[in-house]
Amino acid sequence: MWRTLNMQVDYLIIGNSVAAVNAIEGVRERDEKGSILVVSEEPYENYSRPLISYFLGDRIKRQALEYKDASFYREMKVEVVCARAESLDCIGKKVFLSDRKHIGYGKLLIAIGGSPVIPGIEGFAKETSGLFTFSGLGDALALKQYIEENAIEHAVVLGAGLIGLKAAEGLLMKGVKVTVIELADRILPNTFDLRGSEIVENELIRSGSTLIKNDTIVSIQTHQGSIVSVTLKSGRVIETGCLVIAVGVRPNSAIVQNTTIVTRRGIIVDEHLQTTEPGIFAAGDVAECPDFFDRKPSLIAIWPVAARTGRIAGFNMAGGNRVYFGLFPMNAVQILGIPSISFGITEPRGADFKVLEHFQYGVYRKLVLKDNRLVGAILIGNIERAGIYGMLIKERLDVSSFEKELLSDTFGFLVLPKEFRKHMVTGEGIEV
Repeated sequence: MWRTLNMQVDYLIIGNSVAAVNAIEGVRERDEKGSILVVSEEPYENYSRPLISYFLGDRIKRQALEYKDASFYREMKVEVVCARAESLDCIGKKVFLSDRKHIGYGKLLIAIGGSPVIPGIEGFAKETSGLFTFSGLGDALALKQYIEENAIEHAVVLGAGLIGLKAAEGLLMKGVKVTVIELADRILPNTFDLRGSEIVENELIRSGSTLIKNDTIVSIQTHQGSIVSVTLKSGRVIETGCLVIAVGVRPNSAIVQNTTIVTRRGIIVDEHLQTTEPGIFAAGDVAECPDFFDRKPSLIAIWPVAARTGRIAGFNMAGGNRVYFGLFPMNAVQILGIPSISFGITEPRGADFKVLEHFQYGVYRKLVLKDNRLVGAILIGNIERAGIYGMLIKERLDVSSFEKELLSDTFGFLVLPKEFRKHMVTGEGIEV
């Protein structure tokens, strides 16, 4: 609730997902008393986005999505307001909301993530019943309600990336038949290589789903305001009770338009997560942060990056001086019962890389090396050594002395050089 029409706070955080929650904790590491206000469009406090497919599929209850206790905001002395932040005055240090209220701040964090990309499709209209995206809890709640109230038996999912496949998985759990349509030549094109994608594709087909590749939707047909079919570029027509669009996410950087803050795809930040405007920080899916490998601005919209950047940004907002050294792309997900994980560079281009592969009985391991260092990995079917591979990338360890062991079934911590093992037990690497 608003205490007054307009207000002033020490720390203003726009957004309330994992980056914001970690930022709150980061601020409180250094400042136990400063006032913190969170402004978020979502009417939900905190929830795990990676779990919304299981909620859609009735595998978990709504309460199981929460990753912080209900008392978190009270204990952290944080006020939360459900509102839309629309514009920013960097000089006056004010954020203006859609209801014409404004908030003054000492330090500001922009952590408003991204929004689903809606491609140009003939016949698409927001008011059409049966059209959904799948990026947040509101999407899952709406889709779940629509399926139940309209007894939907078949759904189309446009996009076979991680979001699209998690939506398909939730629908399958719900007992809905699914057709997945992907423009690329394989599913998970930004996560796995061709062989890795084929493993998941085969499981998707075995689940009873239909997979259409190298195609996309060009038009939507409706009847009495509800979707009844889609037409593909190939000319094929598919009858459906609902459509989930999952072709990508765009950073929500509109709030910094008409300011001096530099953007590219997202908001550019330095190694301290500060934007080009002093006192204003950005974290999570909206921020382009220094890359782990080359330190160039990079947009990596994954949960671990959001959590890490949020924590460091919050700490630095309160006067700290922590450096974000970058995280490499990482996707760890179980799709259709298949555990999988990918790290770093998984599809190298150029003669500087060396690729090691092992494939047997549905278990796939691929390692990418450069200059005798591990820079990427794909593990599907068995991810037991994922932590060690991730550690090798992070620590940039020369693996030439045990390269032949990397794909062995017996590869483990004890294979690593003795001095390095000692460092990992006693040094900073213990967090891995």
